[in-house]
Amino acid sequence: MRHPLFPKHVRAVIIGAGRGGLATAYALQRTGLRPQQDFIIIDEGDADASRSTESVAMRTVGDSALPGIRPPGNPRDPLPAENFARYLDSYSNQLGLTPFWDTPVTEIRVDPHGHGLHVVTNRGDVATRNIVVTRPLPLEGNVSGQGLTVPLTDAQDRSIPGVFIIHSEGLTTPRRLRLATARAARAITRRP
Repeated sequence: MRHPLFPKHVRAVIIGAGRGGLATAYALQRTGLRPQQDFIIIDEGDADASRSTESVAMRTVGDSALPGIRPPGNPRDPLPAENFARYLDSYSNQLGLTPFWDTPVTEIRVDPHGHGLHVVTNRGDVATRNIVVTRPLPLEGNVSGQGLTVPLTDAQDRSIPGVFIIHSEGLTTPRRLRLATARAARAITRRP
């Protein structure tokens, strides 16, 4: 059953509402794209579970910073998990982002004629030209469609135009995360 606010078509779908997903959303907004209209963020978990899982990796205020809005405090101070979760929620709210929580991706279909991608979820399908994957997918690591199965391993899988992979765990500094998400956002805005 389709959620009443879940769109049928957007320019980009961000999978994962953690650091990588929020930083990507920020980068897309900077290019002029609008959340909920031009792009959406979906996450398989609920907000509390997703935030607490990611907060384990954040050791300091400086490590946790996302583009545009820094967490309060000295960059060298430790950042407790509950403060990190509040920071991510505040970041989302300040940017006007409303992730679709509890929305697992069950399949990504590649149009065999090159007309786009379809993200299949429990809320319905959404057609898009771009997918930014910021968390591991329970799809056995593959995108498939009409005889095509491609592993999702690179920073951008060059064999499937419009699929970008951003592993925020590997982007240990805020600068690296900002550069990776800005690069993906620029590529998305250049695609027809």
